[in-house]
Amino acid sequence: MKALLTAITIIGFAMISWGQPIEKANYKMMIETADSAYNSNDYINAIKWYGDAYKESKDKNLSALMADVYFKMGDYVKAEKRYNRLVNKDKTGEFSEDRYRLARTMLYQGKYGEALTEFRTYASTTEDLDGKVSATLYINGIENMDKLSDNIEAVVTPLDKVINSALSEYSPRQYVDGTLYYAALVGKKAIEIKDEETAEESTSRIYMAARNKEGGYDEPTELGTQINREGFHQGNLCFSEDGKRMYFTRAKLNGNELGDYAKIFVSNKNDSGWGGAEEMSSIQGDYYTTQPTSGQLYGNEVIFFVSDMPGGFGGMDIYYTTVLGDGYSSPVNLGQTINTPEDEITPFYKDGTLYFASKGYPGLGGFDIFYVSWDGSDWSDVTNMGFNYNSSYDDQYLSLTPDGSKGFLTTYRPHKDKKSIKGSKACCPDIHQVELRDIIIDLLAYIEDEKGPLIGGTVEVIDLSTGEEPSTKSNFTTNDFNFLLDSDHDYLVRYSKEGYFPDS
Repeated sequence: MKALLTAITIIGFAMISWGQPIEKANYKMMIETADSAYNSNDYINAIKWYGDAYKESKDKNLSALMADVYFKMGDYVKAEKRYNRLVNKDKTGEFSEDRYRLARTMLYQGKYGEALTEFRTYASTTEDLDGKVSATLYINGIENMDKLSDNIEAVVTPLDKVINSALSEYSPRQYVDGTLYYAALVGKKAIEIKDEETAEESTSRIYMAARNKEGGYDEPTELGTQINREGFHQGNLCFSEDGKRMYFTRAKLNGNELGDYAKIFVSNKNDSGWGGAEEMSSIQGDYYTTQPTSGQLYGNEVIFFVSDMPGGFGGMDIYYTTVLGDGYSSPVNLGQTINTPEDEITPFYKDGTLYFASKGYPGLGGFDIFYVSWDGSDWSDVTNMGFNYNSSYDDQYLSLTPDGSKGFLTTYRPHKDKKSIKGSKACCPDIHQVELRDIIIDLLAYIEDEKGPLIGGTVEVIDLSTGEEPSTKSNFTTNDFNFLLDSDHDYLVRYSKEGYFPDS
C-alpha cells in the first residue's frame, strides 16, 4: 500500500474523509478514535479527538500530533502555532525535529524570512542527514528568490464555481475546439464514512465543459462509461496533438489509500465521442504509471508519463515512450538532468518545452512548476517558472491552450471564493486560469526610510475602479515590487512592515 502522499502524487488530489463523530468517550477511547481517524485520513475527527484528549492530559505528544494533522490538512496557521509552542518551550530537545516542520509551515504561508531563520537553525543542529539536505534545499530556494522571473504579465485567477467546488479539481486540458476537460471528485458535499458495508466512496471522474459566449463555461458534463469506469478513479488526462486520442490514468483505491493499480489508458475519438479505453500494456508493470502528456522527441511522437518503476532516481520520475505503428516502445527515463531523489510530476509538453512540477529543486514553497527545453538532442538545465506561476503553496498541472495564448494550472493557494468543507478551506486544490496580458503600466515600487532601503515588507495595490481583492506582494530579498496595472484604472498603493505604520 502507498500512503496519502503517494495518492496525491499519482491521482492528483488528497483523499481526505470525514467521519461521524462519537458523542461521548473516555480518554482511552478518545486516543483510539483519534488514531483510527488519523490513519483513515479523517483529519477533521482526528483533530477533534486529539484536541479533547489533550485538554484532559496536556500531553505534548498529542499537541505534536495535532500540529501534524493541521499541516496535512493545509491549515498552516494552526500548525505553526502548535509547532512554535513545542519548539520554543522544548528544554530537552525532544521536539527538535519539529523545527523543520515549523519552518515549512512558515514557508507555505510565504513567511520567507522567518522560515529561513528556522531552516538555518535546524540545518546547523540536526543529526538527520536527509533532513539537513532537505532544509538546505529550502534555504537555497529562499536565498535565490530574487533571481526568479516576476512574470507580471501572467495573470493567474481561479475559475468560477461552475468548475471549482469544495472538493478537488485538477489536470485541466483544453481541447482543440475550446472545450475544457478536467478531473474532479464526484459529489458536492463532504465524504461520510459510516461503516464498511454502507460507506460510499467518492471517486474521481473526467468532465468536460464547453466555453460559452460570456467567456465562462457551461455546466460540466461527466464523460461516459467508456472513460469513467465504476469503482475506479479516472484523471490526469491529455490529448494527442491531432486531438484524435485521449490518454488518462485509471486507478483503484482501497479506502483512502492507493492500491496496486494505477495505469494509463488511451481512447480514440469517433463520430459519437470517445471510444472504449485500452490499457497501454507495453509500459505497465508492477508499479504505477500516471499523468501522461503527448510530445515530440527525435522527430517522433512520444508520450511522457510519471512512474515509480524500478531503476529511477527517487520517488516519481518522468519517463517517455515512443508511439509506434502497432503500440508503444519500452519506457525511457529522462535522466538526472530532470529527475531528482524527490518527485517530478504533472508533465506537459509544447513546442520543444517540457513543463513539470517538482520538490527536488529550490523553489517558493511546496511543489513548484519548472521547465526544460529540447534542442533536438538534449535537454537544457531546469529553470523555475518564477512568480505568479508559482506560490508558497503547491502548484502543479500547468498546461497551455493549443494556440499558446492561455493556460491553466492546479493550485492549493487560497482565494476569496474558495469553498470550505466542515469550516476548512485548506482541503483541496482548484483550477486556475493563466492569461498573458500586454503590459500597459509596469509599476515598480521602491521602498526606503531615512536609513535606506526597507527589506522584507509588503506592498498592497488596490484597484479603486473595480473594487477587486487587493494584489499583494511580499519581498524578502529586495525592496523592489513589480505590478501590472491598467492605464484607465485608479489605484491605491499601500506599504506595510512590522514595526512601521502602514503608508500609502
